[in-house]
Amino acid sequence: MTSYRKLCTEFYDIDKPQPPKDALAFYLRYATDAHGPILEPMCGSGRFLIPLLERKFEVEGFDASRSMLDACRAHCASRGLVPSLHEQPIERIDLPKKYALVIIPASSLCLVTDQRHLHESLTRVFALMLPGAKFVFEVELHKERPSKSEPWGGRWVERTDGAKIIISSLGRYSAKDHILQSINRYDLIKDGILIETEFEDFCLRYHDTGELANTLETVGFQKIRMLTDYTGAPAVETDESVIVECSKAL
Repeated sequence: MTSYRKLCTEFYDIDKPQPPKDALAFYLRYATDAHGPILEPMCGSGRFLIPLLERKFEVEGFDASRSMLDACRAHCASRGLVPSLHEQPIERIDLPKKYALVIIPASSLCLVTDQRHLHESLTRVFALMLPGAKFVFEVELHKERPSKSEPWGGRWVERTDGAKIIISSLGRYSAKDHILQSINRYDLIKDGILIETEFEDFCLRYHDTGELANTLETVGFQKIRMLTDYTGAPAVETDESVIVECSKAL
């Protein structure tokens, strides 16, 4: 992978140590109603997966980033949890069991930027679902704006040992593909000394709700709903992101 490696994972965990309370409560309601095993594709370092494990849900996760999965295992070990994790990209995921609920919080599915890979990813998810299972995920939405490059920007987080991880980023948006491509640089600095640098090629795809719904229907998903936020209200035209709920037929 060219993203979510060692320094990126450290930065992510310091920057986002806990899931938003409203988001966690939202997914916990789905987990409670599922009455069966749960799968979190693109689970990262376990921001949502670990709270589910702590509440005794039967949940498994997978991710393409070894660094993220290593961090997830370490977080689980510190809590006395033993996670079931798999290192696979979503477009090639192949697991031996079926699940009553699949969730992808935090718009992680936007990391799949190629339409063919997206279709294959959704097909793989569909194949892993039990009859009647639900699939709930979030995506950022496409808004009309011109192609353009953006200036360097950045920020930093501080580790418990006083070292700082600085992210610097230069982005470029393609109006044709609805893809934001960023080159991110992570610098680890301690006591004024540069210890390590890591570069990341990071891409996000912004979605159109009509096109996304059509892709889901093509794969076989039913009862597709677009929600505006964690209250469950229907999506509106001005939304910049949506939560998508769909299901597999009984």
